[in-house]
Amino acid sequence: MIAVFTALYPEAQQLLDRFRKHGARMKRLEAGNLSVWKSEDENFLLALTGSGEIASAVTTARVLTQFPADFAVNFGTAAGNEPAGSCFCIDKITEEATERDFYPGLEWRMPFGERALVTVPRVAPQSSDSGISHLIDMEGAGFFQAAARFLSPDRIVLLKVVSDAGNSSGLTADDLRKACEVAAENVAGYLFWLQQAADARAGAHADAWETQLLAKAEKDLHGSEAMRQQLRRIFRWQALAGEDPEKLVHMLYADGSLPASDKKKGKEVLEQLERDIL
Repeated sequence: MIAVFTALYPEAQQLLDRFRKHGARMKRLEAGNLSVWKSEDENFLLALTGSGEIASAVTTARVLTQFPADFAVNFGTAAGNEPAGSCFCIDKITEEATERDFYPGLEWRMPFGERALVTVPRVAPQSSDSGISHLIDMEGAGFFQAAARFLSPDRIVLLKVVSDAGNSSGLTADDLRKACEVAAENVAGYLFWLQQAADARAGAHADAWETQLLAKAEKDLHGSEAMRQQLRRIFRWQALAGEDPEKLVHMLYADGSLPASDKKKGKEVLEQLERDIL
């Protein structure tokens, strides 16, 4: 699953529209006070974090705890000297408050240019002739640090759309919507490609053993269809992390976790697997 995080609804709205346009049936979930949409096929999830680094970090952690994902993607607007609507992939994040640097992995092909990002408590106007080449936002560093608790850097992606030159006081919801609208089609296309690439990579590890061992593990879990889907996702995480899922299956039988005696025991096995892997 690709989990996408945006700060505000005007940023998310464009992606929701494109997801639905391309056949992903996105439905709003009952998830406490979180604003979360998930596709019926469980390939995509979109969550609103709210504005600011702390809000972004807290929501990202809560969502990834509740909905484990193959990739975490931060999509939203940023200040910069580039034309409005320009979209960039972030290759370096600097947290202004601590002066710490973070580096998302760029192993997956990107149809966007690359820029550095500085995360600040408050965006200040930038002069067009200042020579500044980085982008500025209020969420990126918080998102990355939270996502890195669950995923390796190569599975954390930040896509930022230039909305203005730092004149946030005059920025309206419509301005954010229009900026994201320019980039939304390309971003949605990339996310669909990323999901397919993730499935293909996991499948390359799983093809040799999936039809036999995976089918046996699912049966011996004695669970619901949702539990079987969760077991498949766990195996996919293993494959994406470069681990051999077949070893995990053998371990479950070796330590007596499988076959589970009933559905309740199967749930306990899944919960323990998530704790061990995450």
